[in-house]
Amino acid sequence: MFIGGLSHETNDDALRVYFTQWGPVVDAIVIRDPATKQSRGFGFVTFATIASLEAAMMDRPHVIAGKTVDSKRAIPREQMTPMFPPPFFACEQAPGCKLLLSGLNWDYHRVDTLRVYFEKFGSLDQVEILGDHRGFGFVVFEDKQSADKCLNENNGRHIIASKRVDVRVGVFTFLIDRFLTLL
Repeated sequence: MFIGGLSHETNDDALRVYFTQWGPVVDAIVIRDPATKQSRGFGFVTFATIASLEAAMMDRPHVIAGKTVDSKRAIPREQMTPMFPPPFFACEQAPGCKLLLSGLNWDYHRVDTLRVYFEKFGSLDQVEILGDHRGFGFVVFEDKQSADKCLNENNGRHIIASKRVDVRVGVFTFLIDRFLTLL
């Protein structure tokens, strides 16, 4: 299971302890920067059984160390091909509900702060910061009216954590290609 938006204070043990309430955890790891050893704000949990994973998925959202985190099924790298892109590229919503974010900065923007900011426009289905440090992410609204409201504010130019973030309707195939070339 992928866990995004972790507090930088959350460590492997805290992640393991939190998720054992849904069943035995085989492995829990917070991904760290190799140079600084600081948390990169995401990690992975491996459950002993599929039933435990499904129970944890059904019990979302999760709050760890006071932060609401994004959790989703992790896909092994070998399965991330153009035929099977990462799950956060899938969009079941009506066209126009998924908006591309650019100008994100991992030093200032976190999934939970983006969620709080964008909820003022309407109900959200998903918020994601792509893990390639290139400043991209997306937000998925539950309805097109909320997405349009967000797009129309300042012509899609938003100030979040004192930094400009551009929002636009995204065609995500170029991001899928770009993401897969980084693997």
